Amino acid sequence: MIGSILLTPFDAAAILIVLAALLGYLNHRFIRLPQSAGLTVMGMVASLVVVGLDRLLPESRISGDIVRFIAGIDFHKT
Repeated sequence: MIGSILLTPFDAAAILIVLAALLGYLNHRFIRLPQSAGLTVMGMVASLVVVGLDRLLPESRISGDIVRFIAGIDFHKT
């Protein structure tokens, strides 16, 4: 649950697939690293953006929402 939005396992999988596709496209189009290295670097950059936003805007609680989202995924059920 993010805010007041309830996510199903299907929604969570769709979000992760879209993020992976978007980051893969950005890597292919602009950075041109090998696929695995590019997605690793882009994931690291996305994590740093979340940490930076959390430091700059502490009232937004972005990292807490992300932690709750990940903790709410039942990997055995999904």
